[in-house]
Amino acid sequence: MNIILTETDLDIALMNGDSYHEIMDHVTCVLFEKALVRARGNKTHAADLLKINRGTLNTILKRTKARKDARNAKR
Repeated sequence: MNIILTETDLDIALMNGDSYHEIMDHVTCVLFEKALVRARGNKTHAADLLKINRGTLNTILKRTKARKDARNAKR
């Protein structure tokens, strides 16, 4: 497996006060966006690329979007 984030990226995120959930949501969003681009927006194909089912893909997308919206509302 290739390195997705460097240790420096993680150090910066932690110094900035980012939580585990914020970091994982960010990585998840990047991963899902890449899969959706590769699948040309087809969620079923994107889920297949990630080896998860479409329902799981939708659930995680909704959860990470809700967390992101909640964080932005606090700022």
